[in-house]
Amino acid sequence: MGAIDFSIQYFFFRLGCGVANRGVSFGFNVPTYLWYLAFGLILMVGYRSRLFITGAVGNLLSRMILGYVWDYIKIPYVGLWFNLSDVMIVSGAGLMIWKSK
Repeated sequence: MGAIDFSIQYFFFRLGCGVANRGVSFGFNVPTYLWYLAFGLILMVGYRSRLFITGAVGNLLSRMILGYVWDYIKIPYVGLWFNLSDVMIVSGAGLMIWKSK
């Protein structure tokens, strides 16, 4: 699934539709090394983090190949750009928090 979202990111990148995101999910600006650290910590959590990891892999592939993540979904009037991997990351993190209680 992560590779599928990277394919979608690359498709919209080639069309020129979207924006380059050098931050993390939803364009928040966090140093890249913190993103990789968080990814490593989530890998250690285990099986409950599959959705999170799938989204992270999609964005990681994009960062490795393009040097940044390509966001192609925009919320009108807010100026917020994101992609399917961002949705999976946020959903997966929410599920991990919910299941931990």
